[in-house]
This record gives sequence, C-alpha cells and structure tokens, in this order.
Amino acid sequence: MIVIIVIMKSEMDVNEYMSIMEDVEVYYGLRSIYLFLRELHLGRYND
Repeated sequence: MIVIIVIMKSEMDVNEYMSIMEDVEVYYGLRSIYLFLRELHLGRYND
C-alpha cells in the first residue's frame, strides 16, 4: 500500500495526492464507525 502511494505521489501533483489521502481517511473513518456499530449490534443480541 505504501509503495503504491509513493509511486502515485511521484506521478501527480500535490493537490491530487492530498484529495486522494482525504478520500482514504474518510473511507477508513466510516469503516471503523461501521465496524464499531456492528460490534455493538452483535453484542446486544449475544447477551
């Protein structure tokens, strides 16, 4: 993953790179929230 980012960074300007990193952060943020809610949901029914 890091290697891909380094290769991409050398081929595009900083603005494109930053926008991609923002998309990645949003994706992982939403994914972590989803997993957290799913854990709560499963925990509620396991009791």
